[in-house]
Amino acid sequence: MAEHSAWIFLSHSSADIEKVRMIRNEFERLHQNPLAFHLKCLSDEDEVIDLIKREIEARDWFVYCQSKNAEKSKYVAIERAYIKQLGKNKVWLLDMSLDIEELRKKIAVICRDTKVFISYAHKNAALGASLAKKLGAMDYSVWLDEAVKPGSFHWADQVTAAIKDTVAQSGYVVVLLTEESVEARYCQHELLFAIEEEAKLYLIKIGDFQLSAEWRFWTARYQILVYPQDVTVDKIANDFDRNVSGYTDYNKTV
Repeated sequence: MAEHSAWIFLSHSSADIEKVRMIRNEFERLHQNPLAFHLKCLSDEDEVIDLIKREIEARDWFVYCQSKNAEKSKYVAIERAYIKQLGKNKVWLLDMSLDIEELRKKIAVICRDTKVFISYAHKNAALGASLAKKLGAMDYSVWLDEAVKPGSFHWADQVTAAIKDTVAQSGYVVVLLTEESVEARYCQHELLFAIEEEAKLYLIKIGDFQLSAEWRFWTARYQILVYPQDVTVDKIANDFDRNVSGYTDYNKTV
């Protein structure tokens, strides 16, 4: 199994650092990678701002820890403006006036939006791994069964658990439909189990071939994105990111 976790930038006031540390710890407990700056070693303001901007450039997921302190913070204002300037649009707002238990619930909701399970034929392992790497670089938390051999003793347990976890976190099951995958019995099992679990399916058909009557029946109520055989992984990943993202700057309140 390979799982890529989201790298999340926490925009916050240093005056709220104790509560922010709890938020950071909760993200880490949920297997994400949060960053919360509280710098004591740097005194040069230009150096601090440059470091903050470089971290923002390297990340795609942002949480604004909203509070009266944050509203008055010069650095938070700089962070928000730079995130907007770069066109970054995966941003959540956390109300810091909430108690710890309520914040934990909100953080769980944020983590759900990052989850992706990729179903693919092992003959297309290079494609699956490349897509997982690209989505991981875009800060999605991606589950890929690289280390699980189809039909092995642990395959069913691990794959069904991963699909259930994706569904529980309101993530996406991405199904790569290729000439190889539609002939693979284990890909059929994954699709049917995902449908049974009422997963959010994202179906991608690659290449000029006809789906069998069975596959057309199974996927009849879902939209299928169709690509030519020579489609790039960047194109698939960027389309996925655009299609599933409904976020605007600091308007996604959890």
